[in-house]
Amino acid sequence: MNASINDPVSSAKPDPDDTGFVGVPNELKKVICALEKHRLRERLRRGRERKRAQTGRCEGRKPFGTLAGEAEILNIIIELRTRQQLTTRRIADHLNERGIPSRTGRSWTGPVVSKILRRELKEEVGH
Repeated sequence: MNASINDPVSSAKPDPDDTGFVGVPNELKKVICALEKHRLRERLRRGRERKRAQTGRCEGRKPFGTLAGEAEILNIIIELRTRQQLTTRRIADHLNERGIPSRTGRSWTGPVVSKILRRELKEEVGH
């Protein structure tokens, strides 16, 4: 006698959530899913490590100056800081007064300019 779909004794019932585990008991499904999740997590971790080893970074926003049009703005910021010795607040004011957009479209602030300059200094030093 074959077990039917409606047979309450049968543990091999169709899976209504369409996971592809038709006829697999729930506990086994949980184990399989946990193993697959672990494998995926490890594969992603190794990929991030490989990318970090190649480029020095792999996550987060791209550094300011790498997107289209930002290199010119970065040069202005560096010029104002090194040649004119302006503070980061004055540099932000200068950019805002001239209508130069920030990446986010918000007004420039001293701390934002300071962060950009710190990153540039780190790259020059080689850290």
